Amino acid sequence: MLEEKIRKFVSKKALDFSENLPEFQGGAIHRMQRIRAMERKIATENAISTKCPDDVTIKLESISMFFVYEFENFEAVHASLQKLFPKNKKIAQIINGIRDRQNDINGASWSEIGLVTMDSKEHYIIDKVEKALPDHVSGILISHFRLLPSLACLQFRVIPSDDFKLSLSRLAEQTYINHTVSNSIIPSKLFKGNKGKLENVAAAVVSDKIRSIVKVTNKWLMKELSISAKNVDESSAHPLYKIIHDLPINVEEFSKKHGAWLSKYGFSPSSYYSYYSDTAIFSPSLSDSERSHRLEPLFYVDRKEDQFGVDVDGLLRGAMSSSVLLSRLFIYKSMIEGLRSKGLMDLTSKWKVIKNSGETLYKLKHVLLRLDRMLMEAERLKPWLYHSFDSANVMSKKFNGKTSTLPSDIIDIVNGELIALKESAVILDKALSDRLATENIYAMYQLQRKVFYLTIVAVIIAGVGLISIWDKLSSFIKPILILS
Repeated sequence: MLEEKIRKFVSKKALDFSENLPEFQGGAIHRMQRIRAMERKIATENAISTKCPDDVTIKLESISMFFVYEFENFEAVHASLQKLFPKNKKIAQIINGIRDRQNDINGASWSEIGLVTMDSKEHYIIDKVEKALPDHVSGILISHFRLLPSLACLQFRVIPSDDFKLSLSRLAEQTYINHTVSNSIIPSKLFKGNKGKLENVAAAVVSDKIRSIVKVTNKWLMKELSISAKNVDESSAHPLYKIIHDLPINVEEFSKKHGAWLSKYGFSPSSYYSYYSDTAIFSPSLSDSERSHRLEPLFYVDRKEDQFGVDVDGLLRGAMSSSVLLSRLFIYKSMIEGLRSKGLMDLTSKWKVIKNSGETLYKLKHVLLRLDRMLMEAERLKPWLYHSFDSANVMSKKFNGKTSTLPSDIIDIVNGELIALKESAVILDKALSDRLATENIYAMYQLQRKVFYLTIVAVIIAGVGLISIWDKLSSFIKPILILS
């Protein structure tokens, strides 16, 4: 890893240096100048092909972050919310209402809690509290969503400052070079062998910019809420982009035509990963890789012919529902994989094996209970799950000639993965139980052997002691008998 970083740094500096020299006709400098010229040509072509269309404007509206938690941590999370809004009676009533419904086995609910802002102007729809916010953040709208009786999340809709939005647009439209890396940094071998990586540099820059504000805001929230990372799991973040177009457009055709440009903002041109409605595009990640590091963008078109506008909140709730469910699958899978690694590891001490297996089995039983609970709730409350996707219910994709909707795909993935995870957990539970039983038998056998040997030693010691005592008694009694 360090070697690769050094090669990247040296290669970039060498190409930068060669570019500022007069044109050479041969040798290593000429080779590097040709490579840099090719890099700039490709960068210019990419910039032209991914340029923002002349009649279109894109604007970052918000970034939604989620803290997912389960029934066991309801009290801790609700106590943290009260710390964030200590003196607001209306918000306190909302938080108390959430707490009152926490034991409802049939319930699921959505509640807007409050707005954290530095802006002193009045907000008539929702109560607010004024606090110093992280840099480039003008407000955070906090909502609570209970998706299943035992699964809920806090949504933090981060409103970036205007200067952050402008800087993001400027970064996306700049020209970037895909730097070539030499296979060797030895001067005589420099760029005699090299490799170039064709990546979307603009997309990486935009992603890093958004991740920076997500990271800072996450740290601020953890501090202000005084909440432990053990009680919540951070899920994917959803940047929300508004596309403004002068004329009516077909969203799906528009995304295919300008997919290279949209990809700079996280859009996936693949038909497998993108869902469409008449007004919106959503590109979720359906993989089981770490959910907390994902950016899953949501685009909507601001169409002037729509009398009531786009239900942005409903679209965000649908995106959030998919993230919460998929993030919970990732957590369960990580737990089972971790317990498998720990439970089946080879330890030299048999007593450590027994202790380790016992602790792992206890934790595994707990995970199994949670898997069973989520399976039962997801099956019993399937109509509510579909309802929770709100305006995203109509979002669909076409793949291999088949059309499917976002909620149907996510719910099918969740049910299938939960069943597969439960089967894996049951197999692991049996393997660990059998191993623990075997180790217990062996440990008891070893213990019995040690007890047997200790008994023999004790008998010998007792015999030696009795002989010694008898000798002392004999030597003491013998003179007395002679005198008498």
